[in-house]
Amino acid sequence: MRLPSKEKRALERQKKLIFNKIKKHLVPYETMFEAPTTYSEWYYKLIFKLPEEKRKPYCDYILFAYVRIDKKDVSLYIMGVYRQYKYLDEAPSLFEYFKRSNVFRFDNTHQVNEKELKKILKLAFQEFMERKKYYVGN
Repeated sequence: MRLPSKEKRALERQKKLIFNKIKKHLVPYETMFEAPTTYSEWYYKLIFKLPEEKRKPYCDYILFAYVRIDKKDVSLYIMGVYRQYKYLDEAPSLFEYFKRSNVFRFDNTHQVNEKELKKILKLAFQEFMERKKYYVGN
């Protein structure tokens, strides 16, 4: 069995640090959302389970946010960020890493500005709570 090179191990450590740095900001929202524990080492997501009457055969939950370790980087998705320009004003340094696939992609820990991430999550959560009545039907 061949052991990974030093560079590969360093990259894996770096990605794990980025993952944990982002995940610690998502964990406080577990009280409002559910966080399924599958793939917990490299994938963490927050979902909102739809009520029985609103579920469809292909959709029984709404994804609020996820962080995932990919092959070359770490991706972060936050619901609604891609269509709201107000987030760009709140977090200009984070949006340098916003890609066309509607996710942020980080490959170094210094790229994650925690203050801006906290602001974006707070704004996205407020927007989600405003739209929640549409999802729930109240």
